[in-house]
Amino acid sequence: MLGDVGRQARSHLNLGLVAYITGQVDEAERQFERGHDLYLAVGDRSGQARAVGQRARLAQEQHDLVRAMRLLEESFELSQAADDDWGVAHSLATFGQLRLAFDDRPGATAAFRQALEVWRKLGTCVDIAECFEGNGSRDGRWAAAASR
Repeated sequence: MLGDVGRQARSHLNLGLVAYITGQVDEAERQFERGHDLYLAVGDRSGQARAVGQRARLAQEQHDLVRAMRLLEESFELSQAADDDWGVAHSLATFGQLRLAFDDRPGATAAFRQALEVWRKLGTCVDIAECFEGNGSRDGRWAAAASR
């Protein structure tokens, strides 16, 4: 990422989060898009993936699940192209959540399991626990075991 432009892009993503939290959905979308454009200008695919992922999350929160899935696929592909394992795993875990929203339990389980493999490789216990929880554990046993 190239210095100032990268920091500007990150700032736009942060401003988008503030806009969303304060109920300014259109402004949030604009800030996420501006951040994406800046990351694109400097060739930062991981940054682009984060920006598109924020837009996917926004669509999910607005119950536009089809748009959320489309944006998430784009974010996933950008993360893969950037060789960004964290971004790939995060996208896969979010795919699992969206698949559950579509009542696609087999698809959700597959996505959570794929995310779990990447999280294990990265060694992030909290994210491993999230995948176990998403895989259907309701009593927290798996989450507790993963966090050890």
